[in-house]
Amino acid sequence: MSSTSSQNDRIMRRLSLFLVAFLAAPLAAQTSQNILWSNGSSPTGGGRNAFPWGSAGIRYQYVLDMGSTVTCLVQDIMVAGDSGAADLMIEHTDIEISMGHTAVTNATTSTAWDTNLPLANKTLVYRGPLTIFHQNGTWRGIGLPNPYRFIRRGTEANLCIEIITRAIQGRATPSNFYFPESASTSPGEIRAFRFDWVNNTTQPALTGSAASRIGILCNDGNFVVTGSGCSGVQMSGGSTTTPWPKLGQPFQIAISGARPASPAVLFLGLRHAPAIDLTALGAAGCTWYVNPVLTFGSAANGTGDATLALPMPAGLLGARAWFQWLNVNPSANTLGYTFSPMGTLILGS
Repeated sequence: MSSTSSQNDRIMRRLSLFLVAFLAAPLAAQTSQNILWSNGSSPTGGGRNAFPWGSAGIRYQYVLDMGSTVTCLVQDIMVAGDSGAADLMIEHTDIEISMGHTAVTNATTSTAWDTNLPLANKTLVYRGPLTIFHQNGTWRGIGLPNPYRFIRRGTEANLCIEIITRAIQGRATPSNFYFPESASTSPGEIRAFRFDWVNNTTQPALTGSAASRIGILCNDGNFVVTGSGCSGVQMSGGSTTTPWPKLGQPFQIAISGARPASPAVLFLGLRHAPAIDLTALGAAGCTWYVNPVLTFGSAANGTGDATLALPMPAGLLGARAWFQWLNVNPSANTLGYTFSPMGTLILGS
């Protein structure tokens, strides 16, 4: 069985368990997100560097010193924007994300890939298409499709993250085209990298400072909106009391920009990869992102807004589900429907 098929089976099993537990979820208390930062919690103020998110064809490793952390369910990776450019949605058509525990520290990052991330410890967390939105001055999750369980093992006390950007829509390989915030160059955070590694996989790593600024979301949940809506339809998730999906708590998912006083349907399901352009069906500019498993009916109010509070299971830490809104709007296009972007729900503690 291929790694991609294995990943899809794993996602389907987790979604099935999520749906079973979804129907009888009790309430629990809310806490804030737990994020381990690579170079401080500010998404600005360092340098700018293309590696790895804005570079097509790179292999990249970063060792995060985990300090006193013994175990962590890595739920998502938080990324920043490029202060020298506009916000950008990057369509990775083939990105590979691996993780594993390591005895290497950030300061001792090696030019040998397998020293930083020993093969015996390496877990392929995800490989496939992934849309990542980089926003200036704001941390945003990448919507990591699968979690990774870090457990300290003796001297292997740190986490190595490996990113390979094998193909990016609309970008030549190799190329550097976007430069998100990085750690300052002195003293900086070390990274191992090789530009255009995908075309010469025998190349060893180079090392240098100015690693990408990231945050590792540990145990807690996230709701990540990616893609684009059409005719002004947008999606958001969370509330002031429950900003992120959390075990046992209801979580709000909202639509805005819908036709006033019109029906709206929220779809829950698997991510549809690749997404489907609905222009040929009469909905120019609209995209279908989700293979639906459940639907929830609602209605937009007089200003085109609607919110559904969905119960979250008390178990299934790390479960994923994908959401998209449909709005009935006969005047918008010949299909008669408009669609929101996609929301990735990551269930946390």
